Amino acid sequence: FMISEGNQKTQNPYGNIWSQTKFYGAICYCNVFLTHIDGTYGMLDEEKRMWKAQAMALKAHLYFELMRRYGPIILVPKNIEASSTIREMQVPRSPIDSCVNATVALLDSAINVLPDMNSIASSMQTFYTREGAATLKAMVLLYAASPLFNGNDMFANFTNKNGVKLFPKYDKEKWRRAAEAADEAINIARGANHHLMSGT
Repeated sequence: FMISEGNQKTQNPYGNIWSQTKFYGAICYCNVFLTHIDGTYGMLDEEKRMWKAQAMALKAHLYFELMRRYGPIILVPKNIEASSTIREMQVPRSPIDSCVNATVALLDSAINVLPDMNSIASSMQTFYTREGAATLKAMVLLYAASPLFNGNDMFANFTNKNGVKLFPKYDKEKWRRAAEAADEAINIARGANHHLMSGT
């Protein structure tokens, strides 16, 4: 209601998920988890692989939600050391294609490990599954192929602080990649005995 009434603010906007204490804070937690889980005692290697896949899927989901709202984002492959200089901390936005590829790479790694929804324990029903990660990958690539990110003339000259262009020229091959990801998600769902709903 506040936004619809024209009361949106520039300094502290409603719906802001860019804040370091929100989605970027969660991404940093994912990085900490991925960095240190191998040193955890009393866990089977298979458990560690599964929890890594969960963290990678979550990180990819956070990247996607940021891209949906802000377009090109700052990628955080690993956390910046607290002792770093201000200049080192001022990381520029990455081109949208780099953001998409980083997100898809995380999901591909997760898909290879995550269980099907029908095979997980009831206590983990809200966690990521192969079907969910594959569907998210298809959504990411659909956004990448769409006119929003693919050859958007409105942002043809939009650059980061280093002068790197953040939006690419139109590439029809991105539609093929999106379609293949959608087929992959459907096949994974079918392989897990899910059935497509058909209209009448």
